[in-house]
Amino acid sequence: MGYNGSNRKREERTLSEKVALLKADILNGPSHIFGEHKNCSSYFYKDVNTTTSSTLSDIKLTSLYDKLMSYVRLIAHHANSLIFDVENNCVEQFNSILAKHTGGKRINYCMRRSFVGRSFASVISYNTKIHFMPYETKLEARMTKTNWGTLHK
Repeated sequence: MGYNGSNRKREERTLSEKVALLKADILNGPSHIFGEHKNCSSYFYKDVNTTTSSTLSDIKLTSLYDKLMSYVRLIAHHANSLIFDVENNCVEQFNSILAKHTGGKRINYCMRRSFVGRSFASVISYNTKIHFMPYETKLEARMTKTNWGTLHK
């Protein structure tokens, strides 16, 4: 499918129309993929009245189709969020900063206040929008005080 939510967002329509059309496109996706194009819009498929295979009718007889459509309906339910690009929300941004500060699974969190301190640093960094790395600045301070010439002799 070459047409998506970002294309829908740029159309000259009301927001409710954009959301309804995107939702219809998402719900029609499985039919389009499996060769039934009777509900396809002209930008999706040129020969709307053609069916390329009977795969969809075979799949509809199984429980696979119901399971697939439950996931597709869930995605279609969030069409409004897809129009607004809400997937890049503040929670994801904060989790990204927290992961940067905690270092993932490489840090021993059993040490006293290790995770809590890193979490606080993440909160400060997120709220102030300033790169705040207290551990990094301590390391830089140690490195600048070291006389590197004596180490390489």
